[in-house]
Amino acid sequence: MMVRLAFVVLFCGLNMLKELIQLYNQRIRYLLDFTNVEEWALYITSVIFAVPYFFNRLDHYQWECGAIAVFLAWFNLLLLIQRFDVFGIYVVMFLEILKTLLQVLVVFFILIVAFGLAFYILLSQEENKAFSSLGISIFQSTVMMLGEMDSINSFIQPLYDDDQHTLHFGNLTIFFVMLFVLFVPILLMNLLIGLAVGDINSVQRNASLKRLAMQVEHHTNLERKLPQKLLEHVDKTELVIHPNRCKGFLIMLKTSLSGDGAKNDVYFSGSSCQNHMIDEVNKQKRRLKDISATLDKQYELLRLVVQKMEIRTEADDRDEGVPTKSDFLYQVRRNVGWPSNRFHKTVRQATMMTRWQRTTSKEDQEKECKDRTNESDQTD
Repeated sequence: MMVRLAFVVLFCGLNMLKELIQLYNQRIRYLLDFTNVEEWALYITSVIFAVPYFFNRLDHYQWECGAIAVFLAWFNLLLLIQRFDVFGIYVVMFLEILKTLLQVLVVFFILIVAFGLAFYILLSQEENKAFSSLGISIFQSTVMMLGEMDSINSFIQPLYDDDQHTLHFGNLTIFFVMLFVLFVPILLMNLLIGLAVGDINSVQRNASLKRLAMQVEHHTNLERKLPQKLLEHVDKTELVIHPNRCKGFLIMLKTSLSGDGAKNDVYFSGSSCQNHMIDEVNKQKRRLKDISATLDKQYELLRLVVQKMEIRTEADDRDEGVPTKSDFLYQVRRNVGWPSNRFHKTVRQATMMTRWQRTTSKEDQEKECKDRTNESDQTD
């Protein structure tokens, strides 16, 4: 017995030392993790339960600490299971439903307190002492939320025992009981069940993703808990290789026995990857050439269709002396003034070039159209 208690104290002491090292490394992040607080409570209550046995003392608080330590130990085991692939998703479901339950109860605890106060005022003098004090009344209302009403002994029998001291406010008490049954066991419990089922469906849909996120978070927490000096030796931002450095006898022997296959594999893998990239680039170039040729053919076809249908554009109908928005002269007149003779000369040259380009393009189009019509006549 004493050996087991000594082992418990030693184990708790080593774990408390580990927690102190983690507190020194993580600083404020350590206090934000709930599991660290839970582990401290577990180790402290275990030591308080075990140490008085060495002095042959059995106190009242000792057994209370023992009960808390046993509960926290098994609850900590439940939190550790959530990191496993097979059983972890069920623990995640349990924790998600627990969060939802606590959030809902924080809001609807006001309703339970309201009924508890009402029952305390109406039933505080009853013989069963179920609502004898304010705390007991709220506790009894919470138990009644689960369906544990005991309506015969608490309400029906005192109402018809012909005693004025028991259930003095009978009608009002029955009204509050019916109101409690409608609000809490029916509405509130069904709301909790619906929220729990919704959370389970969402967790099941994202089960694999949540498990991976838990594993990543666990690994990052482990890295944070390790000493910084150890991480500096393990984590490397760069890797330096000296291929021409003299090697040991065993390494040279292994290289000679295995041959240069590994090096050749590395070289050919790199060269094959490079050749594959070159082939892909050439394929893309050929595709671009085919696309450009197709576009040129489509452009020629559309131009011939326009000529055959004698469709005239706005550029054909406008006067040659009036510049359009795409002309250089129009942009100059819009944005700037006429500052010098040199600028006048530049503008005239640009205007003459644009007119010459239009005339030559028109002549070429007419000539090409005549050639195509002649060829079509000859074929006919």
